[in-house]
Amino acid sequence: MQNQRMNWALTVFMLVTASSMAVDAETQFKPDSVLSSSFNPRLAADTVADFLHTHPTFDLDVLLWLLVGAVLWVAGLAALLVSEIGAALVCRDQDFRERLLTTEAVNPRLDAEQYQELISRENKKLDGRPYVSVLGMLLLLLGTAALVVPLCDVLSIIGLPEMPCLVLATGGALLSTICFVTFVMGTVWSCTRPWAAAVLYLVSLSGLVLLPSGNPLLLLAWLLLAFGGGYVYFFAIPEQSARDGLAPPFYVQGIGVFTVELSAGRFTRAVGDVGETVADAVRPASWHAPAP
Repeated sequence: MQNQRMNWALTVFMLVTASSMAVDAETQFKPDSVLSSSFNPRLAADTVADFLHTHPTFDLDVLLWLLVGAVLWVAGLAALLVSEIGAALVCRDQDFRERLLTTEAVNPRLDAEQYQELISRENKKLDGRPYVSVLGMLLLLLGTAALVVPLCDVLSIIGLPEMPCLVLATGGALLSTICFVTFVMGTVWSCTRPWAAAVLYLVSLSGLVLLPSGNPLLLLAWLLLAFGGGYVYFFAIPEQSARDGLAPPFYVQGIGVFTVELSAGRFTRAVGDVGETVADAVRPASWHAPAP
């Protein structure tokens, strides 16, 4: 009885999630005159239930995929949050110090050399940020793909093509991960860099609007605009302003240092730097060593 309940629960879960994918996949291979009567949700549910009855290990395989996907997804989200929050905290402190400098409210004994040394030490804490953030993004991508791929088996069981589903599932996992990552980063940076957060939100929300369409040309155009616009906003304009000796426009805001070097030792130090940054931010003031 308990096994039957698990099978039916798994059947309902997979069919509800895969129903829209089934219609999309079927639309690509069958004419409109056949679509109105070809897909029967009740018949599909019975087919999946019969398959689960004759293949008792299938539900366990799907649950394993879902468990692995959930673990990877949570680990990726945690890594991304820790990395980006640490970078946002460092940039927040630097912004606050610059505002104090403009009002001459800082210690007058802090000369230019000491100030630059302080900025260098803080920027060093950001060296590990790209590695941990990229690791979190990859884990989110793998976790999302692991959660979606088992649905292709369900579509195959009910008689729909499986190979296009694998392509759509992996591509959909990539696009949905981009939308989710930009949304998370926009939320983290919204208090410190509101203009940059608005750009990240624009990328995320536009992707969420276009993703259900499933139009490959439209999604490809969105990818090109998102990556191209992001490069121009976060890299090209600041670099050009620096070469011209001018400050970037007020609406162009950076989100910290984001450079990656392929080195195992650098990656190990990067993880330690990010952890130290977050630990310093959340540690009570009484734990900090007194200044000399």
